[in-house]
Amino acid sequence: MIIGLIPSRLNSKRLKNKPLLKIDGLPIVVHTFKRAKLSKKLDDVIVCADDEKIVDVVKKHGGKALLTSKNHKNGTERIFEVAKKIKKTKMIIDIQGDEPLVDPKDIDRVIDFHKKNSHFDIVVPCMKANTNINSRNLVKVVFSENGKILYFSRAQVPFDYKDKKINYYRDLSIVSFIESSFFPIPPDVMIIPMSLAKKEEYLKIFFIATLFSSLGGLFGYFIGSLFTDKAIMIMEFYGYEEQVLQLKNQLNSKSGAYSLWLGTLFLAGFTPLPFKIFTITSGIINFNIFTFFVICLISRGLRFFIVAYFSVKFGKPFVTFLEKKGGIWFSVAGIVIILMVLLVYLIFR
Repeated sequence: MIIGLIPSRLNSKRLKNKPLLKIDGLPIVVHTFKRAKLSKKLDDVIVCADDEKIVDVVKKHGGKALLTSKNHKNGTERIFEVAKKIKKTKMIIDIQGDEPLVDPKDIDRVIDFHKKNSHFDIVVPCMKANTNINSRNLVKVVFSENGKILYFSRAQVPFDYKDKKINYYRDLSIVSFIESSFFPIPPDVMIIPMSLAKKEEYLKIFFIATLFSSLGGLFGYFIGSLFTDKAIMIMEFYGYEEQVLQLKNQLNSKSGAYSLWLGTLFLAGFTPLPFKIFTITSGIINFNIFTFFVICLISRGLRFFIVAYFSVKFGKPFVTFLEKKGGIWFSVAGIVIILMVLLVYLIFR
């Protein structure tokens, strides 16, 4: 079955009781429901409401509605609650509750596209807009050459980087810091567009990202060192508890694991591996903090310099290459660097 789910919340922040406001004698949510029902591809349409008033008005006009929790933060959470209750569902179509003029043909196009491109988990329809592109009421979509969505933005895209009101370096500092301890998105997503926008400042961008990423690494280290029990729970969540405890025992027994962790930490900082796992682990195993910070500076510095410099030097071709093969390239390059350092050490020791 292909089900259309319409999330609807009564207490809208910008327009009170919006779903129940009437247009030509019918509430907005009823208009949306009736338009969705015109789709030739949907097997059923259900309104996911947070208030009995919405449920009652939809049912009064012949529609289906289910009451959901008032604690949901967004429409996605609301439809997820309902989706879990529906059996044998092949596809869920999220139809916004405040779209009384939604075109049923657009719904059918989304369904047809997803059937032909099932490798995409989520499909979002979009259209080219030549007017009001700076309006915050118009959500912009940025996607890669292969059609994958990168992000959504209400702000202008590309944004005017020269706008002095926006402190981009502060934002870069924050993202770089928290990514090294708990945030999943790497600073590269800011380094690349910032370097392209202000090519003459790519060294400054690289320096800020490196410094604050390394400081964030120290924060992760202290999480592991000062709150070891909770840090081990984090490792357990990621499935690394046994390996971390084993590594700690090996370091205590001076079995040569120190050098192994040195190389591993460098690879984690240089490659797309989740760096926060390794910063917290370093604290748990009481790895030498000075060595830890130096490795952070070197590995993150090399990575961010390459990303910033090559973005400036080669522009879009490098960004495309990074999307497709960046992970493999950084991993191979990191291993080569470690082998070269090891070779130099063996020659001159």
